[in-house]
Amino acid sequence: MKKLLFTSTTVFVLIVGQAQKIETNFDSVRIDTSHINVFKGAEKSKYKIDFYHSEGYSTHDRYSYEIIILDSLMILNFSSPGNDDWNYIKYQKQIVLDDSTLQTVKYVIQKSKVGQKQKGIPLPPASGYTADKLFIETKELNIAGGTVFIGISGDETKQQYNLRIQKEKDISSTLSGQYEMVFKKLRSLFKELPFLLKDMEQ
Repeated sequence: MKKLLFTSTTVFVLIVGQAQKIETNFDSVRIDTSHINVFKGAEKSKYKIDFYHSEGYSTHDRYSYEIIILDSLMILNFSSPGNDDWNYIKYQKQIVLDDSTLQTVKYVIQKSKVGQKQKGIPLPPASGYTADKLFIETKELNIAGGTVFIGISGDETKQQYNLRIQKEKDISSTLSGQYEMVFKKLRSLFKELPFLLKDMEQ
């Protein structure tokens, strides 16, 4: 079952290597309400988090990274395709978190009051999108949500771009609370991420 959220905005898509402004579909953000079991095989874990980020020019030219926490085990994934702009990278690392770090993550999640505003994950309205997905399964929380926005800019200023991004995140978000605080904290655990992003760029 798909649900629709209604508003309107101007977005940009990449067409034959050039960003072009078009009027489009942020007036019909689709929500995928099908069940997604990202923790299959980890049923015995009592504290589960999965934060997934995907970004790119199209549905195929995309890079992604993921931070997974299963009790005290953290799994870090990074993937980028080989194309004219990016180097091919496949990276995974597993770390056992110390108790202090894990407690800080739990505190940030509690302080943020992150929750499920609407059931489901927002689907992109165009191919050049950026998406953040957050899955949490604990005794207190059961969350499967996220945000999406068009990540390609045309003749926008940096300020216009940032304002548009925030608007599109607000429109598409199925999460409540200060979810960006949770995203930021989880990203900070991926110490190698800035270096991987730099290595990815040609």
